Amino acid sequence: MSFVRTFTGFALGDAFGSPFEGFPPEEVKRRLRYFEKKGKVLGELTDDTAQMLILAESLASTIYFSPQDFAERLRMSYEAGIIRRIGPTSSQALERLKAGHSWRDAGVDSNTCGSAMRVMPVGILYSFNLNLVEEYAVLQSIVTHRDKEAIASSVAVALAYACAFNGMSLEEMRDLVVESVKAYDAYTTLLLERAFSGEFEYRGTVLASDVVPAAIQCFVHSESFGECLRSAVELGGDTDSIAAIAGGLKAAYDRNCELEVWPELDIDVEELEKVRKVAERLERVYEFIK
Repeated sequence: MSFVRTFTGFALGDAFGSPFEGFPPEEVKRRLRYFEKKGKVLGELTDDTAQMLILAESLASTIYFSPQDFAERLRMSYEAGIIRRIGPTSSQALERLKAGHSWRDAGVDSNTCGSAMRVMPVGILYSFNLNLVEEYAVLQSIVTHRDKEAIASSVAVALAYACAFNGMSLEEMRDLVVESVKAYDAYTTLLLERAFSGEFEYRGTVLASDVVPAAIQCFVHSESFGECLRSAVELGGDTDSIAAIAGGLKAAYDRNCELEVWPELDIDVEELEKVRKVAERLERVYEFIK
């Protein structure tokens, strides 16, 4: 098990997806052809990685999840401009935190994917206790996203990471994730079932019930890390979030796959070094509490 590998897979997915975010599949393919001629994709880490790292740093500091600590770290990072291109739901929630609302009532009734895309550290840190994974996935979501689809999708992603980290089969992962999500939202459950079977059709939105099944389908139905990321960005739409979730899952599950993509990814090495350091710190916490 490697926290650094999983964090790196997530960050590479985020960066690889960033130049294609918001474009339809046809435009993504045109841009991919351009980057193939150049041999490199110019990528950057987005708010997906920024929020994921904030959550990881909070977990490393508190050992067991503190919504108040996480909310305060989000607020301070938001005010300092550390979180770039943050989504509208998270922005609204963080404005409420700035105005003095507590973490219990700052969250917005929105079904976008902001809380699901950042939840990975919960899934791997507490992978030894799936009840904690589920409980903390819910709590970290409601800090910004209180909608049932957002919460259900956060639970799905966190449990999928825990299963991957524990070396469970895809069949075991599917059964656990689908059965657990039933308690939160039937619609999301149906879409996840389709994703695991390879029958999900992404609609190009930023909704949690669209992005998360798309990411899981890319992860489950790809042979390599590169294929996983390519299939994620070729969907168009919220490419950075889909590729980040899928890339992290692929890195955690398939521990022998090379974390390479084509075209090559040109990314700030200092930013990747920060990702590595946070991952190493959280892994030390994992070794202490498991």
